[in-house]
Amino acid sequence: MKCPACGLFHPSRYEQCVSCGARLTQDASPASSNPAPHPQDMRRAAAKPPVKQPIKQSATPVLEEEEEILDEDDEGEERPRRKRRGGGGKIPTGAILICVTVLLAAAGGTYFFLTKAPEYELLLKEGQQQLANGQYAFAQKTLEQARMIKPTDPRILLTLARAYVGVDDVNKAWDCITAAQQQGAGVVTDTQLSSDLANFYRQRNQYERAAELLRPLSTANVPKKKAELSDLLALWGDEAFRNGQNDVAVKCWEEIRELKDGQRYSEAESRLASIYAKIANEKLAKGDDDVALEYFNKLNILAPSQQTFERTSDLYTRQGKLDLAIDQLRRAQKIGSGSIELNKKLAGLLAKRGRELLDKGDSDTGYAYLQQAQGLDTKIRVPSVALRSMSLRFDPLSGEVHAAGQVWNPTGNSINYLVLRAELVDTKTSRVIWRRDQHLVDEFMLPMNGHETKPFEVSGECPATDGSLEIKIYLDNNYYGSYPIKTDGARTAPNATAAPPVRNVDPPPVAPPPAAQQETPPAVPQRLPEPTQQPTVSPEERTLQDLD
Repeated sequence: MKCPACGLFHPSRYEQCVSCGARLTQDASPASSNPAPHPQDMRRAAAKPPVKQPIKQSATPVLEEEEEILDEDDEGEERPRRKRRGGGGKIPTGAILICVTVLLAAAGGTYFFLTKAPEYELLLKEGQQQLANGQYAFAQKTLEQARMIKPTDPRILLTLARAYVGVDDVNKAWDCITAAQQQGAGVVTDTQLSSDLANFYRQRNQYERAAELLRPLSTANVPKKKAELSDLLALWGDEAFRNGQNDVAVKCWEEIRELKDGQRYSEAESRLASIYAKIANEKLAKGDDDVALEYFNKLNILAPSQQTFERTSDLYTRQGKLDLAIDQLRRAQKIGSGSIELNKKLAGLLAKRGRELLDKGDSDTGYAYLQQAQGLDTKIRVPSVALRSMSLRFDPLSGEVHAAGQVWNPTGNSINYLVLRAELVDTKTSRVIWRRDQHLVDEFMLPMNGHETKPFEVSGECPATDGSLEIKIYLDNNYYGSYPIKTDGARTAPNATAAPPVRNVDPPPVAPPPAAQQETPPAVPQRLPEPTQQPTVSPEERTLQDLD
């Protein structure tokens, strides 16, 4: 049928024009293929009546009576049309032909109706043909009719989605795809549809939906779809990185590295290295050490360098993980040129870790760390004595802090003189609150032989602190280490009254004698030994105490 308004031809079942919306009528249809006979031909046929020829007699007996009927053609010449036979007891041939024709017609009708495709199949096939011809509006109408008959057929839904894409109605196309996926047939069954939709979303910078369409095809190993997805992710990752969406950029390029396909697959590692470095530096500046450490570790695997290993070591040191920090610096040594600054930094970590192990009672391992530190930095000396099993205990009732441990002689030589000094220091103001000296070995005590230990304990009042107080330990006037103190608010003894600072009532500090004067015994009043601070008392010192 032809539209009376715009002249567009439609199939016979359409009642309304898909272009202008005008109503189609039967008058607008083309003329019939069988035109009426011309009047002149009708008059010629009436003017010439048919002429009958006489029946010829033959000498042979006639069994059947034959009658030849003549007809005239358009030019007036007579020609035989058919012969009519009759008589006899035989079945006429015409009757046989009629019966055979009826039987064949019945069989053909039965086969046709039994094998006829459903109406929605015919509509689907017609819609696919219209899509192939680029008639998206016609295909939309046809496939919508098919969907009304069979709304759960995934083939109809996906084909209709392609028609919606052709008329730029992408939202309805996405709804059809979702409905098809719910029926268990996604875009994998129609690869051309997925490519068309992905290209549509890509042109509108909707990369996420485009990637969702191509991922099932890539997983199913559809040819060329893995490369198409990789190229799409490369565009998406570049734009996200330019817009500051670093997390999205990381996901895109990491997926490209896993796909191992596409024109820009070779750029994946260099792109990821740049993104990892940017994210790690941003997180480090914001104080988010955990996330920064995660990206620095990824960067060390992808593109290791001395600088990234040092930064990772600093983060581990800040978290108190000295073993991991030392490992990162050793890796930096292998990559770098062995700079003096890097060796000093590693030596400091080794010395710190060695003291930690000594404090925990692991003497041999801790002393080995100290020896390694001395090998890297000559300024770090292995102490002739070390502390073991160092512990701090705060008494909330008395408001005092107690430091206890052991002094260990790691060498095979004997030690004849040793003084331990403990200071409570406020790190914010560098003010020494109190100082305690304890003679562990002198001329009145037995020497400390190799691999021998001596216990010690010092105590003093600890004011309120916010984490800025620490106890510093000196051995023979040489700094050994610091131990921070953590308390919850002010702690004072019961019924205590205000008193001057403890520093004013402490005995004056006693410096150890020079090496040349170590044999000269110090005056007894300057040591002021306390019973709690001197668990081991030699007979000579007991005699001096009795004399006092």
